[in-house]
Amino acid sequence: MIGSTLSWFLAQEPTLQELQDQINDISAKQVLDSTVLGEFYYFFTVAILWLAHVGFMAYEGGVSRRKNVMSTAMKNILTIAVVTPTFYYFGWYIYTCFGKGLIPYGPGEIGYGGFQGGFCATGWPWSDNLGPNFGDHITGVFWAIFLLFSWTTASILSGAVIERIRLSAFLILAAILGSVIWILDASWGWSPYGFLPLRWGFHDTIASLVVHGVAGAFALGVLLNLGPRIGKYTADGLARNFRGHNTHLTLMGLLLIFVGFYGFYAGCLAISSLTFPGWYNIYFSPATLSSITYAITIGFAGGFTGGYFASRGDPFWTLSGGLAGVISVSAGADVYAPSLVWLISISGGAMVV
Repeated sequence: MIGSTLSWFLAQEPTLQELQDQINDISAKQVLDSTVLGEFYYFFTVAILWLAHVGFMAYEGGVSRRKNVMSTAMKNILTIAVVTPTFYYFGWYIYTCFGKGLIPYGPGEIGYGGFQGGFCATGWPWSDNLGPNFGDHITGVFWAIFLLFSWTTASILSGAVIERIRLSAFLILAAILGSVIWILDASWGWSPYGFLPLRWGFHDTIASLVVHGVAGAFALGVLLNLGPRIGKYTADGLARNFRGHNTHLTLMGLLLIFVGFYGFYAGCLAISSLTFPGWYNIYFSPATLSSITYAITIGFAGGFTGGYFASRGDPFWTLSGGLAGVISVSAGADVYAPSLVWLISISGGAMVV
C-alpha cells in the first residue's frame, strides 16, 4: 500500500524537461503580455494625439477671417488625406533606411552601432510588418504615431500660410514636408540608429528640433517666397492688422493642442515591462513617464508665465507662450530637473512674443 502510494507521488513529480517547458511557457506569456501592453499603450497615445489635430483646425479657423474659415478647415482635413498614403508608401521607408545619410541601407548591411540593414526591409510598403500579422504587434501602432507627427509638421506649415496659399500647392508642400523632409531628419537624428546620435551625441527626446524646428524652418522658407497676404499693406506702405474672426475658438484650439501634447510626449517613449526601469526614450536609453510628465506640465506653466508678461496680458500670446515653452524643453525632457524646465520654458514663452 505504502509502496504503491509512493510510486504514485513519484509519477506526479515533473521531469527536468517538463519544468523547462513550463519555464519557457511562462517566459513566452510574459513576452506576449509585454508586447500586447506596448501595442495597447501606443494605440491610445495615437488617439490622444488626434486631439492636437482637432486643436489645429480650431486654432486656424479662429485666427482666419470669416470668409476663409471653411477653406482653412478643408486644408487641415485634406492634409490627412494626402500625407497618410504618401507616408505609408515611402515615408516610413525613409525612416528605417536612411540613418547613415542620403544613401539607404542595403539588406544585411551593418551600420553605426551594429545597425542591421534588415531593419530597413521592415519599412518597405510590401513588407509583412506593414500589414496585419501575428508576428509583429508594434510596427502598426508605432507607424501611426510617426504618421501623426507627420500631420503635425504639415499642420505647422498650415498655420504659417493661412490665407496666402492655394490648396493644391499646400497639399504638395505638405506631402514633401510630412513624408520626406522631416522623416529624413528623424532618421538621421531621432532614430536610435541615426548617424547624428551615434556619432555626434545628438539628443532630442521629444522632437523639439526634429519635428518643430524642421517644420518651422521649412515654413519660413515657404513664407519668404509667398510674401505677405494680399492687402496686408496700404498704398502708403502701412501694415493692416488682420484680426481673426473668433478668438475664443482660437484659444480652445490651443488648449486642445496642449491635451494632444501629452499623447505626443508619451508616444516618444518605448515601454517594456520585462526590463528595468520599464521605459526608454527614443534612443533606447532609460527614462520614466514621470520625468516627461514633470517637463510637459511645468513647461506649459512656465510658457504661460513668460507669454503673459512679455505680451502684457494678451490672451492669445499667453496661451501661445505655453506652446513655445513646452517645445523649448522637449529636447531634454527626460533629463531636465523641474526647476530648469521652469526657467527655460519662461524664457521660451517670452521670446516667442
